[in-house]
Amino acid sequence: MDIIIKNAQIVNVFAGKIEKGEVGISNGKIVTISNEIDTEELIKKSNDKVIKESPKIIDADGKYLIPGLIDSHVHIESSYMIPTTLAPLLISCGTTMIVADPHEITSVLGVKGILYMFEEAKRTKMKIYFTMPYRILKRLISEGYYEKYSRSIIGLGEVSPYLFPTEEEYIEACNFARENGFIIEGHLGANYSDRRLDEAACLGVSSCHESINQEEALKKLKRGITLIVREGSAAKNLEDILTNIKSKVKDTRNMVFGTDDLEILDIFSKGHIDNCLRKAVKVGLDPVEAIQMATINAAKHFKLDNMIGSISPGKVADLVLINNLSDFTTEIVMIEGNVIYETGKFRHRLRKVQIPYYLLDSIKVERKLEPKDFEIRVREDCKEAIVRVIGAIDGQITSKFIKAKLKVKGGNVLRDLENDILKIAVIDRYKPEGKVTVGFINSFCLKVGAIATSIAHDEHNILVVGATDEDMALAANEIINMQGGLVVVNNGMVLAKVNLPIAGLMTNQGPVELHKDVHNLHKEVEKLGIGLESPFMTLSFLCLPIPELKIDTKGILDVYKGKYVSPIESCN
Repeated sequence: MDIIIKNAQIVNVFAGKIEKGEVGISNGKIVTISNEIDTEELIKKSNDKVIKESPKIIDADGKYLIPGLIDSHVHIESSYMIPTTLAPLLISCGTTMIVADPHEITSVLGVKGILYMFEEAKRTKMKIYFTMPYRILKRLISEGYYEKYSRSIIGLGEVSPYLFPTEEEYIEACNFARENGFIIEGHLGANYSDRRLDEAACLGVSSCHESINQEEALKKLKRGITLIVREGSAAKNLEDILTNIKSKVKDTRNMVFGTDDLEILDIFSKGHIDNCLRKAVKVGLDPVEAIQMATINAAKHFKLDNMIGSISPGKVADLVLINNLSDFTTEIVMIEGNVIYETGKFRHRLRKVQIPYYLLDSIKVERKLEPKDFEIRVREDCKEAIVRVIGAIDGQITSKFIKAKLKVKGGNVLRDLENDILKIAVIDRYKPEGKVTVGFINSFCLKVGAIATSIAHDEHNILVVGATDEDMALAANEIINMQGGLVVVNNGMVLAKVNLPIAGLMTNQGPVELHKDVHNLHKEVEKLGIGLESPFMTLSFLCLPIPELKIDTKGILDVYKGKYVSPIESCN
């Protein structure tokens, strides 16, 4: 036996109870759980050279020992960090495994993007599994990469009839996954009809992370679809779903946690899945049930419970020692029997490597954008216009469809800053001409300046919101010059920026330095008057084709009608 953890309050996720005991570990796996392991006998055997050396003793001092935490759905790119930078932060929060969907980087770079993520993931101590788009998975197979990376691939991610070009391809993808033994992770967004949910369940969609309230969550649970309770930066749904959930659901085995999109500021200030545990307990869930959601439930869903998810003999020793069952503060994190994190220090350091050239220079716009690119024109004789406005929602990735009356001057439709009607624009990053699509947006509360980003789900074009056309042009041009990132400008000056040169999504900058830059960026945004909790994250979802009104390079999308509409409804 290599290690013995003594004096622990062991959370038994099978029995749903806490038992005082000791855990013996050998060769990275749990070999015994006992009220008391006879260490004297082990030491005697080591002296008799029956075993090479006496076991290391870790005194848990009455603290709680739980399985390593699992994030069931996360986009690494949304943290702005690469896997080797992100992993230590998550490990320090008690997370030992994540299921990542890399469709952000594959949207920009295709197969090259996922191959990079595979290799980076291997350099971390964390277990990182991937789901991926259907077309990318098919290419990995056809181009001969699948066999090398098959152990890292869970299945298809973000599966939804609305995220495929045709209904036929959606059905084809689900059939392909089932026939080849891949899990189908769903994106069954808000307000899905019963018919659509039934169809998804019939096609084998196994989970959904898109429920925004308890009613939607229950509809999916009743159909056998695993509920991924999301608590991210832009979408915070845990409280709405879990408050009084036990009055409706007696069995939580089909419930797990996911962060989806989590910014570095939230990781530093709130944590990761440990934050989900704290919030779940705060709204009334039993602590052991919350731990089950973050461990054995997730492991079973992904068919990995033969290896991880519990403290039981034969399982990999991915273990976390926490202070109590309300704070869930991490004291020690062990991965495969090795102490990786202890008392605030990460014991595993990774050598920084050079960024592959093919991840850089991904923004192809070759011209300088001008203020006139952001005008919305109507007839010269118009005095006012009825317009369609995208209503952003703080804390959600959905939007509202708002109508407003705006003044027109010389054929140019004007903003209404007093009533928070600004302009939003998407710039096609993949073509030299940099085509610009312009619409109207509500909820950002800017009176001056502009903000821009190269993170815009799912195609990741350049996205900008502003109070003047001049500052919108400046912000967008700065993103082009940086080859990706986040920027805030005002009155012709760049106030703050974060460089994201890797596909315009990530950086290999150290987490402390990156956190400082992002914190400074948000401080400057606050000075401009934006009241959103996560303005850049909220902005990044305004291209995603989920209800009600969104914008992309083709125009303004009325999601419910499934067609593009003009930002101008009428003018007179």
